[in-house]
Amino acid sequence: MTEASPLEVLHAYTELAVEDELTAPETPSLPYGPSADEPTSEVLPMRFWAKVLVGDGCWEWIGAKAHGGYGSIWWKGRTCSSHRVAYECLVGPIPEGLTLDHLCRNRACARPDHLEAVSSRVNTLRGDGRSAAQHRQTRCSRGHELDTANTRIDSNGARHCRPCSNLTKSAWRRLRTKAAANG
Repeated sequence: MTEASPLEVLHAYTELAVEDELTAPETPSLPYGPSADEPTSEVLPMRFWAKVLVGDGCWEWIGAKAHGGYGSIWWKGRTCSSHRVAYECLVGPIPEGLTLDHLCRNRACARPDHLEAVSSRVNTLRGDGRSAAQHRQTRCSRGHELDTANTRIDSNGARHCRPCSNLTKSAWRRLRTKAAANG
């Protein structure tokens, strides 16, 4: 059995979509991975392409989804994320210690040129989660500037506003003094 290039697999998928009376996507140019005349180590199987809506933008995964909306596929004897499988087959291995970041912010996207291999920290800080929002925060809840002079970093890496901490300590001191006087 001969291996097909990723572009040949995409063409075959398009032909199947037309035969099944589905809307056939335009075949995007693939500016990454091996060209049609270079041998490939792996190719994405037809069952992968049957679960992807290929368009001008994202390659939307319409198959099974795992936690958080990431595409999920059975690959090499285990369940894997669809975007990781696509990246490894069409671009190459993901470097050790790095994770894939969806530049398009669409977790169901499996298009390799919408993915970038980055550290876990960079991926987290680019996101919309609580730690990313706190990292981008420039002022505390009372409006104090969170700069090096006004910010204390604790042993867990959390930032604390010095003026707010001083206000809280003063309030506690007043309460303790008042309680001792009444006591």
